[in-house]
This record gives sequence, structure tokens and C-alpha cells, in this order.
Amino acid sequence: MSRALGLKADEVVRLTVLFCAGEPGGAVAALVPNPVNLVCLGGSVLLLRPFGPREKPADGITDVFLRAWTDALERLGARPVLLDGWDALHRRDGGARPGTNILRQF
Repeated sequence: MSRALGLKADEVVRLTVLFCAGEPGGAVAALVPNPVNLVCLGGSVLLLRPFGPREKPADGITDVFLRAWTDALERLGARPVLLDGWDALHRRDGGARPGTNILRQF
């Protein structure tokens, strides 16, 4: 895919996501919102807060996924803007993909 898009290896950012697999060959469920659904808006990046595993670091960011995502995006010069979609998109069995759809004009 990188070759088809003309991307170099250093232009691809890997972000951690946690999945739960069912039966072999069956469905897989994301346990945190997948950042692939993020929306770029100028220098800002809108993404759903992951609500991942916690730790107690000195800088106050306790969500280990949030820390990794924020660090990776900030290295690219993007400003992460976190949205809370827990109730609307997770607890009520909605999906992040339809919840983050936007109308784009080119």
C-alpha cells in the first residue's frame, strides 16, 4: 500500500491498537477506537480518545495508547484534538467509522 501511495518508510506512522479475536477466521473486535478513523483538519488531527490501559507517569498522561498516539502525531507537527466517543460509539454498540464520517470537498 505504501508503494501504491508513493510513501517512504519514514512517512508511515504505526499506532498501537488493541483487538480481541473470536474464533479462528471469525470476527475481530477493536477494544479501543482505531486511530485509522482520525480526521485531519489543517494542523489539527481529530481522533477518538482511546481509553486504553493506564499508568502513573510524571507528565500526567496516564493512558498508554494516548501517550503513544500523541507522541507520534506531535513528531509529525500535528496537534491532536481528542474526542470522547465512549458512550455514543462504544457503549451503545456504534462504530467509530460511521461516527467520524465527515463531508469532504476537494
